[in-house]
Formats: sequence, structure tokens, C-alpha cells
Amino acid sequence: MAKITIKDIASYAKVSTATVSRVLATPDKVAPATRAIVEDAVKKLGYYPSIIAQGMHHKIKNIGVILNRNTEDSFFSPYLSEVLRGLVKSAKDLGYFIQILTCERDSEGCDELVSLYRSQRVDGYILLSSKVEDIFIQTLINAEIPFILHGNTDDNDEQQQIYTLDIDNVAAAQELVNYLINLGHRHIAMINSSTDYIYNQERLQGYKLALNNAGIVVNADFICETAENLDEFGREVKEFLLHQPQVTAVVCKSDISARQLIMVANSLGMHVPHDLSIVCFNETYAAKMAQPQLTTISIPIYQIGIELLKSMVAILNHQQLCQRQLFPYSVIIGNSCQMPVK
Repeated sequence: MAKITIKDIASYAKVSTATVSRVLATPDKVAPATRAIVEDAVKKLGYYPSIIAQGMHHKIKNIGVILNRNTEDSFFSPYLSEVLRGLVKSAKDLGYFIQILTCERDSEGCDELVSLYRSQRVDGYILLSSKVEDIFIQTLINAEIPFILHGNTDDNDEQQQIYTLDIDNVAAAQELVNYLINLGHRHIAMINSSTDYIYNQERLQGYKLALNNAGIVVNADFICETAENLDEFGREVKEFLLHQPQVTAVVCKSDISARQLIMVANSLGMHVPHDLSIVCFNETYAAKMAQPQLTTISIPIYQIGIELLKSMVAILNHQQLCQRQLFPYSVIIGNSCQMPVK
């Protein structure tokens, strides 16, 4: 969908482009009847005046970064902090700026994204997560707005149209579960966040695949979907452990959640790894500060931030780019696991 221009407004309203310009710049100097006709055309065609046309004659070089939660929760995430650090470094190196956005995933949020782009306040977007039937992805595709996604999409048609960058979450989750299975664990739980988010779906898929491949029946009671808030998380996992005493190992959604899980287990008189083995995703400062040291999936988070920005600039410059970029990860073996004793 092409951007609406002053010429389009003039043609629709059957006036000159000069008249449209006067209505936009000095509406009080235009006859009320004419002004009403032009303003109606602007509204119906969805025109947003360009800040370049208003006097900024240089390239914007500003990229919007869309977070996946509200500001307070987002900046509490050590993963996000590392991604942003990489984005800022890469933006500085390439002469770009980034604009942090915390739009709600609803029609109003979509309108805001389209408005920012069409008014040329951003050149494109980096979307840091994706949800099932993601309204942001659908809107950006339909409006032909350039963007790159850190994650994946559940829609096959969308996969052919967008650029993505991530790790293979399915394979990573399988490796964690296989590690526990090889230690002798059979009662393995998964503590996850909302499966509305695609990366959580993929990790759950990997968890189930590993169990199925080992001939272990997936027990739905062993899958715990928790809140993002750490206080709520603590209450929920405490209740989960009390109701599932047969669980000997847990795949946890993140290192910061795994640290919290260790504290909850200790409060119940359980010791890691003697009573409960724990593996998780991410190797941020949270993993390095945990006692015992966590077995985790190490993701090159900082480098992902750098490459997201580089790839976005490549898209804007119409350079050739791999549509689906998968970053390597590694399993870091800590002291949070052992053979089951139950």
C-alpha cells in the first residue's frame, strides 16, 4: 500500500495541491467550506503529513523498537537489557537512532505504529516478540511498513513475507529435556509463560517432542503456565511444587525465573539439585549469580541486538538478506542437576 500524498488529497477533493498545502499549514486562511472538503479527504484517505515536507530535509534514520510488555516489566528483564544494549551499540555505529515503543497490541496500538511511519517519524520497526495471530505483524504487512521480528510467526503465509531473527527454540528445549532424561529423570515439569507468545509455544513443543521421543507420556499436570511478575510467579510455582511432589526436574522459562524457583524450593525444604534438578533458558547475570550455578541455554543476546539493527538497516537499504536467520546457542552445564533420588 503506497503512502498517501498531497496529490492524492488534491485529486480526491478536486482542489489544487496548493490549496491542500494551505489547509495543512494555515487552515485559518482557507475558506471554511473548502477547508472542510480537504479535511474530509485527509481523514478518509488516512493521510499523515510528512515531517520532511514540514522542513526536515534529511533522512530520519530513526527505528522504532516495539517491546512486548509494559515498560516496568520490560526493563526488569535482563534479556531485554542485553538486546537493547546491542541495538544501541549497532545504531550508534551505523548512525541511527532507536525509539522505544510500548504500544498495546490492539487497534489503537496498530494505528499508532502506522501513524508514526506515515508521518516519517520512524523508518521502520524492530518487533521484539510475536504472539499468536499477531495483530502488529498483520498490520505492518498490510501497510507495507518495513520491519524485522525477533522471533517467529505461526502463520505460514506471514513466514514468506517477513524477516525474522532468533534461535531454534524447539531444538533448544529438546536439548534441555534430553539432558535431564539422560540423567535418569522421567518426571520432568515445564514452567513456562503465556503460550500466546510464539517463543513459549516453540519451547513447549520442544519439551513435548523430547518426552515423546523418549517414550515418556506428556503429563499435562506437569506443565505450569505462570505470570511474568516475579511475586506472582513465586506464589504460583510454590503451589505447583506442593501439588506435584513426584516432579524431580524442571525446565524453567528463564534464568531469572530459575533463581526464583530455587528460592521457592528452598523455602519448602527442597534442595537443588538433590531434591529438584533445574535447567533453564538464558545466561544473563541472573544465571551467573544463581547458587547452585544453573544449567542453561546460552543465547548470544547482545549479538542478536546488534544483528537486529544491522538487518533492519539492510532492509531499509534494499540489500539482500536471509529471510529467516537462526543464531547458534549452546548448553552450559552447571551444578543445578543430578540423577534423581526420589
